Amino acid sequence: MNSSRSQYSSREPIESSADFGPKISGTRQTEMTFALDTVRPGSLDDSSVIRGVLIQSIKRSGKSRAAIAEEMELSLARTVTDKMLDAFTAESRNDRRWPAEFDRAFCAATGDNALLACRAEMAGLHVIDEEEYLILDLGRQFLIRSQAEEKIALLQKRLHGRMG
Repeated sequence: MNSSRSQYSSREPIESSADFGPKISGTRQTEMTFALDTVRPGSLDDSSVIRGVLIQSIKRSGKSRAAIAEEMELSLARTVTDKMLDAFTAESRNDRRWPAEFDRAFCAATGDNALLACRAEMAGLHVIDEEEYLILDLGRQFLIRSQAEEKIALLQKRLHGRMG
């Protein structure tokens, strides 16, 4: 999913400091200050996008809303009902906003991480799996090695000029 919000991110890398789960990295977003003439009203309201992802994830899961709610309730240790899921996904219920703290429990219950990926992508980040991360790290190491080899060659050339 492409997002116009990527224009607001800097290139300063960040990484999670958590000692558990997958490592999360991306670019740190710069402060988002907007002039009124550059932002259209409602352009950062992601409610319809989130609603659409919720609906698709529920369909793909093959589970009933009641089963998903029950699993979420267990993992969150707070009340979640199928009626709540109905309200969060109903186009007519603009007064009901999906709480971000439900995201991981919802993804676990549906077996679909599309919601988390969507949120990251809307912030201008890229979501990659473990294999893609390893490929990225391998490429980074090749670049580091290449730069080191270039510097070694340059230093050897300078030293041979002084010694020869």
